[in-house]
Amino acid sequence: RIRARLAGSRGDLDGERTLLQAGIDQLLLDPAPDWALLAKYYSSLASAYYRATRLLDAYREQERGLEAYRKAGLEHSNNGLTGLQNQGLNALRLGRLAEAERRLREVLSLQRQLIGPSFSTQTSLGTALSQLDRHDEALTLLRDALAGGLKTEGPDSMTAYSAEIQLGNALRLAGRLDESRSLLQQAAERIAKG
Repeated sequence: RIRARLAGSRGDLDGERTLLQAGIDQLLLDPAPDWALLAKYYSSLASAYYRATRLLDAYREQERGLEAYRKAGLEHSNNGLTGLQNQGLNALRLGRLAEAERRLREVLSLQRQLIGPSFSTQTSLGTALSQLDRHDEALTLLRDALAGGLKTEGPDSMTAYSAEIQLGNALRLAGRLDESRSLLQQAAERIAKG
């Protein structure tokens, strides 16, 4: 059953990748390509690779998408900021923690300036800092993200769940096992009710 799902996912990836790559190739034939559209194609291709757990491929295509957003002058648009956040997450998943921190700090700063706080980005940055053993800063960011997510989106939001779980993990990494256990148990109970 699992093999069938993976085989289906592989087939879906191949078809999706082929279509997206054909669109990219067609756009690149133009001497003055539509960089905004190219950025969307690259980001979609990165998402397809991510869903197929091909993280290095996802990282590479997202980087191309970010460059296309820059060439289009849209690096500070919602899509550009989402691409930058996704690349920070890709770096985090690949264990490139210093790069993840740099990218997530950049996008968090830009989000605060342009659209307001992003508690999901704050959670991601807190996670990276926790893995870098910068526990005090990580715990502060994660507590703020949890409080913000609860206040703005409610206790059953993915933002709140994610911040709560990452805060529990950060407490564990900081050696605060009782607090971690309590918080993670509380989160698990809320999710089970969910």
